[in-house]
Amino acid sequence: MLFTTTFSQEKLDTIVFNKNIKLANKLLQTDIDSSYSVIKKNLYASFKYKYAFGCYYAHEQLCTYYRLKGNIDSVLLYTSNLIKFARVLKDTSKIVNAYLTLVRAACNNSNYKLAIQNCMLAQRFADASNITVLRISVYHNLGLIYSNLDGTSEKALNYFKQGVQLAKAINDTFNLANLSARIGGEYYDLNKHDSALKYSLESYQLFSKINHLRGQGVALNNLATAYCGKKDYNNSNKYYLLALQIREKLKDVNGMSILYNNLSLNYYELKNYKQALYYALLNEKLTANSKDPNMIASTQKQLKSIYAKLGNYELAYKNANSYIIHLDSMSSKSNLKTLVDLQTKYETDKKEKEIAILELQNKNSE
Repeated sequence: MLFTTTFSQEKLDTIVFNKNIKLANKLLQTDIDSSYSVIKKNLYASFKYKYAFGCYYAHEQLCTYYRLKGNIDSVLLYTSNLIKFARVLKDTSKIVNAYLTLVRAACNNSNYKLAIQNCMLAQRFADASNITVLRISVYHNLGLIYSNLDGTSEKALNYFKQGVQLAKAINDTFNLANLSARIGGEYYDLNKHDSALKYSLESYQLFSKINHLRGQGVALNNLATAYCGKKDYNNSNKYYLLALQIREKLKDVNGMSILYNNLSLNYYELKNYKQALYYALLNEKLTANSKDPNMIASTQKQLKSIYAKLGNYELAYKNANSYIIHLDSMSSKSNLKTLVDLQTKYETDKKEKEIAILELQNKNSE
């Protein structure tokens, strides 16, 4: 099938099409679920009229949609077409962006070999073009790759900071904000929590300057996590709740789930088990229809721990069992020990209650 890079005005309403492209971009920032039907409409129209420009943007938006929904396999599926249409357009910026979309998806799937291979391809195009913003993106993604590998945080920081230098040179506020967030996260992993707070705050201020709501949410989450590293759980909760307000506004279920879990973990550390249970149950309800076993497993693991602390061993055992079902990678011996311990506590608790009832009945009969 041959694709054209220009519109045929007789076949495709360019005004409506461009409006739908802009609408989908806006919905991806404000109402993720509502964006899907618009994106599919754009994709259908682009294929129908063999319009490569439209196919590129529709695939880019589909990749963003599935990334935000946490469906990385679908992102990987659509990136092959994204790269194909970028090459049809012979647009260096789009080619680099397409390869880097694959890089991020490969990182999320822990396929770092694929990530590095495609980042090198992106870097070749970016260096040949000498377009600064493309080089910033490459440094950002190189940092992202090494951020995910063990023992390479300093290398990740080096790439992120090279990106920062280039972003400052062209007054690129968005990339400065994004890279500052990455640097803050990297310092957190290195247990340098004061530096993590510094860069996370800078990131929040920069995202606020350009009114980037999703970025503000990321920065607030990073601030909360940095305070958590300092064991300042009250300040951590304050920023998690602010981040949650943004995720709720964006209807970002994946982001909300992470924040519910983080709040539950913080309250657990504060030994406020009732509040920890409140957020864990909110998370359980939110993830009930999730297809992500890790998300479900994380919730069940937290509920198991909370119910055990509250002395409800029956529900602790039930959630431990569910946790094991959803997370096959756990050690079988550890799983068995957890179940046996919880079952023993449940049976002991049950017997103690039965004994107490019998003793009460005996006293009454006397």
